[in-house]
Amino acid sequence: MRTKKLREQSRTQRSMIRRAKASIDNLQDTFEIENRRNAATLRRLWDAARFGDLDSGELEPVHRISHEIKGQGSTFGYELLSSVAESLCAVITKNLRSRKSKGLCESIEAHVATIEFIAQAALTGSGGRQGEMLVQRLRQIGAVIGT
Repeated sequence: MRTKKLREQSRTQRSMIRRAKASIDNLQDTFEIENRRNAATLRRLWDAARFGDLDSGELEPVHRISHEIKGQGSTFGYELLSSVAESLCAVITKNLRSRKSKGLCESIEAHVATIEFIAQAALTGSGGRQGEMLVQRLRQIGAVIGT
């Protein structure tokens, strides 16, 4: 009797695990679609902001979506995406008061383009060699323009 009960519990647990894995897989698929949508929204917001005065009102939506991308990326194993979005948030926060400077625009543009690329290529984790090259490029841009 006890053995039968243990087998039933084990079967129930395996079933629960299968359902949980299926839910996670579904969330992963949904995330990838949402991530591409967020990257497109980021592009649209940045394109609108960069031709203005780049005050806090124009950059706030860019910062907000970048922050969302950062959090979602880390949740779903997109460490590279999360890292680039976090860097973008830091660039915006650090330079918010400086208004429109050529360096700030170039840095934000480089970050936005990198986020778009990561989303389209669906680079997971650290992005491997491609991820290393993207991060290195962002660092070079930051060093050159001082962001």
